[in-house]
Amino acid sequence: MADSQIIKDLVTFHKALVTCPNTVAQRACIAAIKGSQDCVESMRKEYERRKRLVEQRLRNMERLSVSACEGAFYFFPRFQHSFTSREMTDYLFTKGILVRSGTEFGANGQKHFRISFATSIEKLEAGMERLKRALDELG
Repeated sequence: MADSQIIKDLVTFHKALVTCPNTVAQRACIAAIKGSQDCVESMRKEYERRKRLVEQRLRNMERLSVSACEGAFYFFPRFQHSFTSREMTDYLFTKGILVRSGTEFGANGQKHFRISFATSIEKLEAGMERLKRALDELG
């Protein structure tokens, strides 16, 4: 519980932060919209490449099933193991792999984890190797 005056001040601050972008931010948005979009297409292609790499690697791992990623930059694979999603997340963390428990996204996320592909190809390749080894160790 916070003091009611602090809450009132934070609500005022929050409103100003999200509903009233400052002039600098507004001009930056205009420049981004009116400027060259080459970088947008370049990054879209790069994320597509990352997505294909991770999807291919996940599909080749035993006891994992993965649906196509149709938005953002996450996969939500389902695993076949006696672990709960939280236990799997904790286990993978001990192997140097940081993923989110599927149950953080609702009860239907049990037996899933969420994995991001918003990093470099080199890190993704290393991470996918590490994930494969960790899952293989479970048998």
